[in-house]
Parts: sequence; C-alpha cells; structure tokens
Amino acid sequence: MNTEDDKPKLMPDIRVQKALISTTTKLIGEFHSDYFLISHASPNMSDRDIQLRYNESPASRSSLIVAFRTQGYDPVAGLVIPNYEHVGMIVSALMSVLYGKRFDSHGMVECSGFFYTPNLNVYNSLNNHRLPFNSHNKRDEFSIDLNLKNFITIERIVLDSCINEKLRVAVYSASKFYQQAICNAEEDPETAYLHLITAGEIISGYDQSVVNDSLDEELVTIIGEIKDKLENGLEKAEYIKSRVNVKRKFVNALCSLINDDFFTTQSNEAFSKFKKENFENSIKAAYDLRSWYVHSGQSFGNWVKPSYDNGDIQNGSPIVPDKQFAKILKNAPRICGLERTIRYCILSLISKHGFKIENMT
Repeated sequence: MNTEDDKPKLMPDIRVQKALISTTTKLIGEFHSDYFLISHASPNMSDRDIQLRYNESPASRSSLIVAFRTQGYDPVAGLVIPNYEHVGMIVSALMSVLYGKRFDSHGMVECSGFFYTPNLNVYNSLNNHRLPFNSHNKRDEFSIDLNLKNFITIERIVLDSCINEKLRVAVYSASKFYQQAICNAEEDPETAYLHLITAGEIISGYDQSVVNDSLDEELVTIIGEIKDKLENGLEKAEYIKSRVNVKRKFVNALCSLINDDFFTTQSNEAFSKFKKENFENSIKAAYDLRSWYVHSGQSFGNWVKPSYDNGDIQNGSPIVPDKQFAKILKNAPRICGLERTIRYCILSLISKHGFKIENMT
C-alpha cells in the first residue's frame, strides 16, 4: 500500500488544502491561526494592469489563497478522494457578510494531494465600483476595517465546537444566499432580490422567539367568515393563517434584529434612505414583492436595481398598470436597501448569540 511518504517530495501534502477566492474590494494584512491561513495571491502582470486591479475601478479585483489543514487519508483502492471545495465557498460567503463586500470562490488550487485548475470565468468581469459591496470603503454600519485579521470572529463560527449547530447552519445558509445576491446584483437584480429574501427567511426560521402569531382583529373576522361560509372553510382558513404567519415571522424577525444605529449611519441623501417609522412597511412590501412575483411571474428587476445614489428606497411612485403592484413597488426597498438590511440582520444574529461583532479596526 502506498503511503504519503512514498509520494514525490514536491507533490501537495494531502493534509493541506488551498482554495482561491477573489474580491472586488481591497483588503490589507493577512489572517493566520492554527487552522487557517488567508493571504494575498499577487498577480503576475505589468505595472499598468496591477494598478487597474489594485486601484478602485471597474476592473478592481484582489486574489486570496485560503489554506487550511485537514486529516489525511489512506489511498486505498475504491476510496473517494475528499473534496474540500465547499470550505472555500463557506469562507468566501462568511467574508462577504463580515466585510459587506463581494467575494467569489474559484475552487481549489491544491486538494487532497492533487493540483487543480481554479475556475476564473468571473475574475475578469467588470463591476460598478461605486456600489457599497464593491467599493474600497468599509461599510457604514457594522463597520469592519478591510483587514484580513478581522476574520478571527468568523473563524470561531466555523470551528467552535460549542456553537449551536442550528445557528451555524442558519448563518452558513443565509450568508451563502447573501453572497449570491451581491454577485448577481448588477447583472440580474431580480434573482439577487429573491436570494436576499431567501436569506431573510432562513434568519426568521432560526429564532422562533421573535414570532408573534396574533392576528389583527379585522383579519380574524375575515378568516372566521371563510371558516363558516366556504366549502372546506376550516382547511382554507388554516392555510391563510399559515401563510400570514410566514410573512409575519419574516417581518418580525428582521425588524427585531435592526437597531437604531442602522438608521443613523447614513452616508447618502437622507430622502433615499430607510426611515425608522416606515421600515416595517418596507420589509412587508419586500416579502409581498417576492410573493407577487412567484404567483404572477411579473418581472420587477428594473424597479429594484441599484439607483444612481445607491438608495435604500424608491424616490417616487412607479407607473405600472396594476395598482396593487404599483403600491408594493413604491414601498418595497431597492436592492441596496435590502442588501444592507440582510447583512445587518445576519451580523446582529451572530452577535446576539455570543459572537460579538462590533466596529473592528
């Protein structure tokens, strides 16, 4: 039987895995611990091209190697070689939430004793560097300096054996959809919006303590009439209650995770930012917009795509034939507002359960 010692000395160590990720922002420093190394992978390019990559521009892109150690394996016949690509994907998703920036996972460079060619399809794509999740400026709320050393908080979520596994899965999953959203925001804002709603549903599904199942008096009356007067009324009434409670759970969960500083750290024009008194209605409309799309198939991407000022909300009243759809569009946040909300809620959820994330320098 072959062993690790029998392999050529320059072959990759089967216990050391290396993934390639990249980001449209600019980070400094590096992160190293007993379990992870995250360090820069410098491009081999001309001085001019390096300036295009490192300076804030549509071509900005920084490459990082995520290296981590795993257990070895005995290379016996019939063994399925371990693939750790998912670790690079998890790390890049968590970094997207932590820094509020776009990260792309390109796959493995070395894995389980073999070399791999990463997928660089999106590496040369251009981006709008003025969007908050692409720029070289740190975010206003949960303001984390763009330094790799700040990954230390997220590493605990990946590795801490004491963390509630349900919380870990919720954070992983919500972060994945958040990352997919900001990666799609420019090309396909409609899909990105749906990803953000899904991330919000994952958050709301985790913490049941924020759910208030009580219904308002008018709705109770309507449901009672359905129960008494329609065929199969009891079944239909219970279905309506369940659907209403799903929306209420979504809205209540997100609103419970938003603090006052979310509304005070506003760097753009105040008229295009969330107002505290209208925020709950905006989140209700965001969920209604997803439901409208699911049931009608009516496109809404052009109405929610990033605006010139990266505003949270609509600056006017959209003109569409259906009055109900127009009302939903007017109240629903644009994609930058929903992105800001979901990132804040994920980080608030993490902080709420003992992984304190404050403004980090």
